[in-house]
Amino acid sequence: MKPPRWSVARQLVEPARFWIRFVPRAWPGAAQLWTDVSSARLGDPGPPDLLPSLPEGKDLELGDLVYLPPVRQEAAAWRDRLAMRFVEHQTPVLLQLLPEQSPPQVPPSPLIHYLHDGLAKLLRGEVAGAVPYQAGATVLWPLVGGLTDDAGFWRRACEALTRAGVAVVQSMALELSPAHRRRLVESCEDDAAHAVFHRPNPPERSFDVVAQSLGLQSFLPRLTPGLEGRDLANRHLAGLLGLAGELWHRMGRDISRGEELFRASRWVESTAHDVLALAREGNLGLVREVGGAGRQVIDEWAAAGASAFFEEVRESYRSEEMPVEEVKE
Repeated sequence: MKPPRWSVARQLVEPARFWIRFVPRAWPGAAQLWTDVSSARLGDPGPPDLLPSLPEGKDLELGDLVYLPPVRQEAAAWRDRLAMRFVEHQTPVLLQLLPEQSPPQVPPSPLIHYLHDGLAKLLRGEVAGAVPYQAGATVLWPLVGGLTDDAGFWRRACEALTRAGVAVVQSMALELSPAHRRRLVESCEDDAAHAVFHRPNPPERSFDVVAQSLGLQSFLPRLTPGLEGRDLANRHLAGLLGLAGELWHRMGRDISRGEELFRASRWVESTAHDVLALAREGNLGLVREVGGAGRQVIDEWAAAGASAFFEEVRESYRSEEMPVEEVKE
């Protein structure tokens, strides 16, 4: 049977989704439990006997981050060849790893960022991804009510990850279907079913406050390889606006101001104009997508290379009192 043709789906670039732009449509997913970080759901096992054909030419020149999820072990060599092809065409890759699997056989490259997914270990009460981390590693902490939401374990685990040299621990509250909840129950203790089906996920900010208090970052910085000049400045500014909107949303502040930030981020991401030049020349008022909080961040950045509004939002997110409420049955 002819293998399926390689193709990707495009999605909105968001800090909560690791800045992923492109997601493969067909994928030989790992049989173990893993997190699909492009959708905040459990990843599904791929077809047992087929691999997509390796892309060629323009299919490799994506220009923004492509997501390569965990694969079943027999597909690891195929995944490694795919990652190297993207690197050769200057396309950045987010390559997700499981602690039980062998490390990829890929030469070091600034275009590849590794994401360690320790969901299976967390469900057993172990530190996410008990592997020898490289300095600056990124770890995913999936949040599932009743399973990975113990604040005392958060602190102990984050202390261990800090000692291991991890730089980023990004939390993600999972959106689980009934079928996925049943998969989790099968991997846990017998008394876990009630919690999995009835206990709500804790706020991501609750975890982030703990992690940041120990010196860990809560979001993967956006990768911008190969960009320069106007394109680099716009990409950086769009990320700044998107992150401000995400933090604003997680703090439960006024929804309309958060939407101003997200709307401005999407426009800056897509425009061919030099946004900072427009701001300095006083022409941003002509852009209906940019107003309110989004306009303020851009104007401040154009004037001083920094945004007091963004810094206030970031500081509030990590320093305002954020008690972790005890979750009751």
